Amino acid sequence: MASYHRILHCNASQPARTSAHLPALERLHIDALGANENVDPVQIKNNSVPMINRILTSGILREPAVLAVCALAFALPLLVTLYLASTLVDLQYTRNWQSVADRLVLWGDETIERADAIIRQRLSAYPQGCPSSYSNELAGTVFANENVSALGIVRNGKVICAHRQLRAESLLVPEIAGIPADKTVVAFTPKDATYRMPAIVVARRLDADAVGVALIEPKYFLLPLGFIPEGSRLKAALLGPNGEVYAGDTSLAGANRPGLAKTTSHRHLAIATSTRFPISIAVRSDAQDDRLHWHQALPYALAAGLLLGLSSSFLIAISLLHSRSIPAQLKTALSRREFHIEYLPTIDLSSGRCVGAEALIRWDHPDHGLMQPDTFIPIAESSGLILPITEWILSTVAIDLQKISGLALPADFHIGVNIASQTLSDEIIPITQRIFDARKVALSRVMFELSERGLIDHAEEPVRESIKRLRQLGVRIALDDFGTGSSNLAYLQSFDIDYLKIEKQFIATLGTESVSSGLVKIIAEMGKYLNVTVIAEGIENAKQLELVKSLDIQEGQGWHFSTPLRFGAFKVWLEQRIASHPCTRPGQRAPV
Repeated sequence: MASYHRILHCNASQPARTSAHLPALERLHIDALGANENVDPVQIKNNSVPMINRILTSGILREPAVLAVCALAFALPLLVTLYLASTLVDLQYTRNWQSVADRLVLWGDETIERADAIIRQRLSAYPQGCPSSYSNELAGTVFANENVSALGIVRNGKVICAHRQLRAESLLVPEIAGIPADKTVVAFTPKDATYRMPAIVVARRLDADAVGVALIEPKYFLLPLGFIPEGSRLKAALLGPNGEVYAGDTSLAGANRPGLAKTTSHRHLAIATSTRFPISIAVRSDAQDDRLHWHQALPYALAAGLLLGLSSSFLIAISLLHSRSIPAQLKTALSRREFHIEYLPTIDLSSGRCVGAEALIRWDHPDHGLMQPDTFIPIAESSGLILPITEWILSTVAIDLQKISGLALPADFHIGVNIASQTLSDEIIPITQRIFDARKVALSRVMFELSERGLIDHAEEPVRESIKRLRQLGVRIALDDFGTGSSNLAYLQSFDIDYLKIEKQFIATLGTESVSSGLVKIIAEMGKYLNVTVIAEGIENAKQLELVKSLDIQEGQGWHFSTPLRFGAFKVWLEQRIASHPCTRPGQRAPV
């Protein structure tokens, strides 16, 4: 059936595992001292010692490589957390300053619009000139609108109607000369000796020769800084089209000019430009502000980083202990007989007789209950313990075969044993002969099941020779999990095999539109061509059984026939099966 690497069905009679159980590898509470084979194995069961004490007393942290890995596991989350915290603080305050710049530009647009409205309301009625008393009204308008510093009408370069503070030279900017009718132009007076002070000129054409103008002092564009957070050292500037600072912090000169190096060295710099008028606002935070914001966030970032770093290094240390200690527990499990075998029957599909079974190893862990082979067999393979475990399985199977030898078994009755391909060396052959000769059990009663993937990974000539010698001794050879690898017909013909076992995931697709459903028929035909017996794994119901039989597949396994059974229950089940599906003569197969 399944290889060691796959989760196998548990015996339905076994106690249910509670939901509180964690995944197997995580549930192994390992005592690091258990990795030392000279230490009493009873220490492995002592779960009362806190894990941190086990790490400290194991001596693992005294190894330079382990210490370096744990230090890296501690430092990396800490540094990453601090970096992310710094980045988030920067991002947050940059967004804040961008919001400030955007609101200042909006305020500037509204200031210009109010000045334009005053021109339309107060000056459009007097394009030819205004009464002498009108200057006082203009003065009142200026007084009522603090953002406007002067109002007046210019005709052919002369001021003909003005608030008393208005000077003609303040209005002679090039942009005014070509104002279209009913359009508003905004311009900056040059910053030179011709003008007493820089100003923003808002102009609207009143007729062919007259232009209404309003002057706005640049400082009013930065007036609403009252909404800036209290205690902030925020700096802002009103910038002209060429980057000149007309109001605010002069260090921000040129901040709105593409390609021009910023004069500020601070991180939180935001630029906002009006889409309607030629004004830009630059906002930056003070260097001391940057440090203040970071210092406020540092305790939280440091606490989170330390927690993550400690957790990460702790988990790494636990993982290292696990990887070192599981082989020690496997050694202990062999000596304590903590393993047991469950048998999954194999049925001849044409007659219904039981023609064999597959031996499935289970670990009765003293602390964590029944454990499946996919939890520990890969570790046994990588740690060199797979051969002694395989020897124990073969010994147990030989004993159990001896116990049922008195039953009326078919001549080709056999027990399948999953064999790791790397164990197919010269050593496995004498071990197998010794075990079965000692129990006076024919080697034809055992079948070695080799996974397709494992056989592909270990296709060296010694493996081929071992398979050939085993078959000469009578051992049957099965290719397990067929269809999950990349074997082709020519490759299969290079090995001497007796059985092909179709992976249960393909059987589950029978009767569906899945592409895998068609593969089952192809594998069945391939088995006929190779003259080998095909076994279908994972037959779960009567419908699947009928579909499998329709493909002329000879044998099958699955819960439709029986769950995996411990030897005592399997022996009773086998006796009942033989009684209900007997052979024509003991030791002979019934005719199909």
